[in-house]
Order: sequence, then C-alpha cells, then structure tokens
Amino acid sequence: TGVFCDDSNSRVIKLDLNSISLSTDFGSVSTHLLSLEFLSSVSLSDTNISGLIQGFSYCSKFVSEIDLSRNLISGSVFDVNYLSSCSSLKSLNLSFNLLDSSGVLKSGFGFSLKSLDLSGNQIVDERALPWIVSNGCGSLSYLAMKGNKLVGSFNLDNCSSLEYLDISSNNFSNNVPNFNANLSHLDISSNKFTGNIEESLANCGSLAFLNVSNNVFTGGFPTLPKS
Repeated sequence: TGVFCDDSNSRVIKLDLNSISLSTDFGSVSTHLLSLEFLSSVSLSDTNISGLIQGFSYCSKFVSEIDLSRNLISGSVFDVNYLSSCSSLKSLNLSFNLLDSSGVLKSGFGFSLKSLDLSGNQIVDERALPWIVSNGCGSLSYLAMKGNKLVGSFNLDNCSSLEYLDISSNNFSNNVPNFNANLSHLDISSNKFTGNIEESLANCGSLAFLNVSNNVFTGGFPTLPKS
C-alpha cells in the first residue's frame, strides 16, 4: 500500500491506498489523482469516496487500471462513461458502491475494457447490461454485475472474448441467452431465468466453473463438451 514512483524520473506511476479513509469526493479524485501525468494504476478501494461520477478535463493517458470499489459513489451507472476520458483504461472496478440506473442514456458504452466489475450496486434498469454488451464487449474478458436488480433480455453475440461472466443474484426472468464457447466461469444463479439451459450451454466447452442454480429452466442439463 502506498505511492509508487518511476525509478528513472521519480514520477508517480501507481497509487495503492486501499482501506485508507480519504473521506473525499469523486471530483477531488479526478482532479488531483487521475490527472497525474504518468499514473498507470490507481487503487482506492474502501477509502470513503462519495459523490457523483462527473466529467473532468484531463486523465493521464497511461491510466489502465482504476479500482474504486467499496465506496459511496452514487448517481447513474451511465455516468461511468465520463471515465472514458482515460483513453488507455482496461480495468475498471466500481463494485459495491451506490450506483443506480437513473437518468437519460445519452450515448453508447464508451470503452474498450478487458475487465469491468459493477457488482453490488443498485442497478435496476433493463437498459444497463445491453448498453454494455452491445457496444463495449469486443475486448471484454471479465464482466461481473452480481447482486444488483437487473432485469430484461440481452444478447452476448458480440462478446467473443468473454471468459468470466457473473450476473448472479439479479432479477432476470427472461429466456436464458446462448453463451459463447470461450467462457471458463459462468454464474447466473439466483435469478428467474427460463428456457432451455441445455441449448444455452451447448457451445460451452471451456467451462471450469458453472452455477445455474435457483432458476426455472426447462429441459435437461447438457453434457458439456470436453475442451
């Protein structure tokens, strides 16, 4: 935990301040920390950050990882798009905050992330998951949105790189979609998914972890192909 600098120029390249009570708002984080010129990674989990995600003028072009989990950040999940000003961002963790799905959806998902965790928020809107997977799923390999109140249908056809998906403990009640062959971890438990689970998993030959419990599927359970 601490501040890490580049040996060659003494510039800050990494911040790991997890579990230190900063008691500040997101505006201060974006203005004073994300703007550090050579910063590549910032981890501020459980640091008592509050407020809304709002637009800001500059984010280091080197920032690839942001962890703001277990804070009190509120407002609309669609405002996450403001963080797309961090042009090199690949991993974003906003789990266990107070994000909801209020507000107007003004634009498509503005990232090319590899990892996104929005678990444990208050996201209800049926637009939220389709918003992510329809526009931002090309390079996404890790997606976790467990423990919200998500509803509605979604299509994962664009998610060819997806290896980890956890949307457990939501309120999905639609037909279960077809899942792609690259998935190694799939958890859709504790929803109300309907439909034929055998067909849904027909192509999933790479699974190492699977939890589909507490749903209302029809049909038999498939014999998964061996990879």
